[in-house]
Amino acid sequence: MIGKYIRIPLAVIGLLSALGAGQAQAGTLTIDVSGIYSQGAWGDPSNTVLYLNVGAFNDIIGIASDVFVTAYAPTLLTEISLHLNPTDNPNVGGGLAPGFRKYYSGTTESAGSADLAAMGLDFQVGADGLLKAEFCVGSDKTIGGPDARWDSGWITFTTRDPIPAVPEPSSYAMLALGLAGMGVLSRRRAKALKQV
Repeated sequence: MIGKYIRIPLAVIGLLSALGAGQAQAGTLTIDVSGIYSQGAWGDPSNTVLYLNVGAFNDIIGIASDVFVTAYAPTLLTEISLHLNPTDNPNVGGGLAPGFRKYYSGTTESAGSADLAAMGLDFQVGADGLLKAEFCVGSDKTIGGPDARWDSGWITFTTRDPIPAVPEPSSYAMLALGLAGMGVLSRRRAKALKQV
C-alpha cells in the first residue's frame, strides 16, 4: 500500500530534477578557446567567430581569461586579439589582447581579469541576446595560412543578469524517461481500477 504512494512522488521528483538539470551558472559564461585560429584583421571573413547567447539586453560587465597563444612570424604577439561586440552594433564592445606589449613572434601565456563596469567599459547586447566574439589579429601578414593560434585556455564573460539555460541533451533524455515512467504508472493504475 505504501509503495503506491511513494512511486508517484518519486516520478514527479525525477521529472522536476530533469527539468532543472543543465542550467547555466547565473551571470557567467566560459568558453574553451583551444585550437582557435586568427586568420586576419578584424572583419576578415576567414576569422573564427563565435556567437554567444548571453540573453536579450544583458550587460557584459567583466571578463577573465587564462590562455596560451602563438603568433606565427611575421605576426607579433601584441597583434593577437579577441574583438567583442553585440551583433546589432559593431561600434560598441571591447576586446582582449593576450599578447599586449609583446613585440615578437612566438608563444606566451596570459591570465587576468577586468571589471568592465568599474572601468566604465561595460556594454549591452541587443534584442537577439548574442555576443559576437571574433578571434583576429592587427593585420593579415601570413599568406595562405593563419597569423595566430589560441593554443589552449578559457575565457569567462560576466553578465549583469543570469544567462539563459541551454538544456543538455541528457536533460531531454531524463525528461523523456520521467514522462515515460509516469505514463507506465498511470496505465497500470487504470488497469488496476478496471479490474476492481
